[in-house]
Amino acid sequence: MLKRENYREVYTDTDYINALKSGENRVVTYLFSVELKGMFTHIQYNLFKGRVLYNELVSELYIYLSANGWSKLDGFKGKNGCHLKTWISSVAWRFFVREYNRIIKTEGCDIESAVIGNELMPNRCVEISIDVATTFENMENSRYVEAIDLLIVKGYSPEEVATMWNTPVSNVYNIKHRAIKQFIQTYKK
Repeated sequence: MLKRENYREVYTDTDYINALKSGENRVVTYLFSVELKGMFTHIQYNLFKGRVLYNELVSELYIYLSANGWSKLDGFKGKNGCHLKTWISSVAWRFFVREYNRIIKTEGCDIESAVIGNELMPNRCVEISIDVATTFENMENSRYVEAIDLLIVKGYSPEEVATMWNTPVSNVYNIKHRAIKQFIQTYKK
């Protein structure tokens, strides 16, 4: 239940879990952009030395936690007064340490240039460019391709994309989530 304390929204762990599982974007956005901001910033600068964008870390953890209908949340028991934010921080650190090499592989690679096909890219960027372009071509839903291009490649905010598409921000988040799932499935083929 939403409460306000000194201009700050306060949700319970149950509120967050229900919001994550039901796709209640306002609460989810608040959790990831306000409540977990310090954790993400700490990981961004202490683990990745600032070489990975904040939004990329948020997206990575969101995808990881949302897999299989948010089944990872079933591991949260709230024992001994542990709060969901503390539990997520622990899960996030383990996840990012484990996935460090995969995430950092694109260090120094401008993904936007890679997608556009800039000829002056390092070899790794050329490989990424080919992978992304091929995956985009094979994706069934062109709206999903556009969503990934605008939100991830070009870095527009969900609010900006919602304005471009004349749709609610919550719809943009839903499309982004489905687009990433389709991108991953298409890429694996």
